[in-house]
Amino acid sequence: MTGTVQQRVRRSGRLMINKSVQVSGVNVEGRDFAAPASTLILSKHGALISMKQGLVPEQEIGVFNPENAKDEAARVVAMLGKDQGGYLYGVEFEDASVDFWNISFPTVQAYAQPAAQPKVD
Repeated sequence: MTGTVQQRVRRSGRLMINKSVQVSGVNVEGRDFAAPASTLILSKHGALISMKQGLVPEQEIGVFNPENAKDEAARVVAMLGKDQGGYLYGVEFEDASVDFWNISFPTVQAYAQPAAQPKVD
């Protein structure tokens, strides 16, 4: 059985770069927090981060880059799993035009992803 293929276009390329950042916000108990995090993958518009602090999708956070002293508003897109450093989160900057990382990213390329296949018994 063949499935359809969906085309997705990323807004920027991805780079596997480990950087230390500081994430801040308000936790589920309503308390302010500031916690260290590490990036695993960077994009112009966000990152995949690993941190011990629990976050929830759509949560508003601040991300601080100590390399250039930039602090940007972001939101949690998804919790993507766990690793030895804690939870893995996809985060996206609120301002899509920000140059948070001071990095030139690869050009945008479309990639194909097969659509979900129904289970056939």
